[in-house]
Amino acid sequence: MSTLTVNDLKFELRRSSARRALEITVDRGGELILSAPPEVSVAMLRDFVHRKRMWVYKQLAKKDALGLHTRTKEYVDGEGFAYLGRSYRLKLVSEADAAVKLQAGRFIMPTALAREGH
Repeated sequence: MSTLTVNDLKFELRRSSARRALEITVDRGGELILSAPPEVSVAMLRDFVHRKRMWVYKQLAKKDALGLHTRTKEYVDGEGFAYLGRSYRLKLVSEADAAVKLQAGRFIMPTALAREGH
């Protein structure tokens, strides 16, 4: 995977012989992707990014304004965790068993492990 940096913008550069036009994508995480045909020079890519930079900044600002940042999970009773396409609630137990289990539709975790942050 190659990258292209223009000023403070860093793009993942994806070249494809099937592509005929240049395209900039701002993905959900805010990563920037520049798609281009293989024959386009780096100078042309830099010029394209320079012309589109205000659009890129606006898209990044929109993403930040929406506040779609994922919050850090906490190991507390009732916290939801995704696993194999489903969401399961956490249940803390005082058992000495040091294993996390999926039982009866819930993650069962010893309180000692939760305190350690595992």
